[in-house]
Amino acid sequence: MKLLILSVAFAAALQAQIYGGGGGGSGSLPPMGGNSGKFLTTDGTVSSWAAAPGLTYPAAGVANSTGTSWGSSYTVGAAANNLVQLNASGQLPAVSGALLTNLPGATYPAAGVANSTGSSWGTSYTVGTAANNLVQLNGSGQLPAVSGALLTNLPSGGGTGNAAANVTTTFSATPTFTCPSATAGTVVNFALSTALTANITSSTLASCTPGSLLNFVFTQDATGNRTVAMPASFDPVTIHPAATVVTKASYFLDAGGAGRLLGAVSTAIYGAGGEVAAPPTPPASTCYIWNDSTNHVPSWKCNNSATVLSAVVPVTRTANQFLTSLSAGGVLGFSAIAAADIPAALANTTSVNGSTIPASATISQTIASGQTAMPTAAVAANTCSASATTATATGAATTDAVETTYAADPTGLTGYGGGTAGGITVRAWPTANTMNFKLCNETAASITPAALNINWRVVR
Repeated sequence: MKLLILSVAFAAALQAQIYGGGGGGSGSLPPMGGNSGKFLTTDGTVSSWAAAPGLTYPAAGVANSTGTSWGSSYTVGAAANNLVQLNASGQLPAVSGALLTNLPGATYPAAGVANSTGSSWGTSYTVGTAANNLVQLNGSGQLPAVSGALLTNLPSGGGTGNAAANVTTTFSATPTFTCPSATAGTVVNFALSTALTANITSSTLASCTPGSLLNFVFTQDATGNRTVAMPASFDPVTIHPAATVVTKASYFLDAGGAGRLLGAVSTAIYGAGGEVAAPPTPPASTCYIWNDSTNHVPSWKCNNSATVLSAVVPVTRTANQFLTSLSAGGVLGFSAIAAADIPAALANTTSVNGSTIPASATISQTIASGQTAMPTAAVAANTCSASATTATATGAATTDAVETTYAADPTGLTGYGGGTAGGITVRAWPTANTMNFKLCNETAASITPAALNINWRVVR
């Protein structure tokens, strides 16, 4: 049986063309009246009108036919079992490619910072501070030590001077110090290739422009005492003579090309300098200053003299002692004057401030002196204090004399004043290393004396 589906309107038009618009007979189509909306069918022999069969749609998604019916539709997406749709740029979405095979091999750039040409990997860049390197900021966000000579439009205050140049000059008795740049304002540090193994008898300056600051570093060898002659028109400089000592001399090159000495320092002077042995005698108009390793004090020699001058170490003088010595270490010595140091008699008649001292005269000396408070206890009539008031008088003897005086005006003091306010007398005498005092009442009534200090001196 064959199925031919035709609409009624189309079938009528077809029948009119085949049969000339008539109907009937075995070759005619079935009547069309009342069959609107139906379709013509045939089993190969007989034709008839039939209702159109219903249409079946697949489920939502991408249709999946089994061949006889609609299967489960596919979902478009990037989840498991989904159909993958390229994005608007014709690219695969972000899905796993773990199961892909026969992919072209991955190509990595050479070690360093990758450099793409747009179609391949070019020569990688190196990070560093050499020529053609890429510069990396340090941990503080600063540029490393690289030349900024080609930079432009720097903010004001950035400076336009050149960095100091360090120049090593081959040592000889007649070296030439050559500046690497003729730019005014340049700082050049000159250092010899070795220590001074001989005197520099003459030297030359080359390629340096006025306005430069020139620093010269000289190191004495183990022998020491080497001298240096600076270039012509340079102020002379004295190099510290001690062995292995380093001297740095700084010069300013003026407009006339003369080197003006700004100063010279060495490692043997003060501060960072350690102790060293005494240097040789300095030349005229020159001083050597050093920390002496023997006496451990700052010392100096000056003006072609071998005499060593040293700082004096502060000391506290003991009472009644006098300066008697000064050690090489600057320590002052003190001692008391012994009796043997004073002649018993003057050998000859001597004149002092116009007064003639006979040859037989003797000179007294103070053995001890001081001030002592007198007692204030009552003293009975016509008696003296029961016990003596004493004071230390080192060196005193019973054979010495004593001088006393009041330490204040006694005339208004009870016991010491005039008239009825008086009556107390002070008795004083020396014994071995001691000064002794007693108060004596010369009246017929008891006296309670006021406080009073007595100045005294033991003489011999």
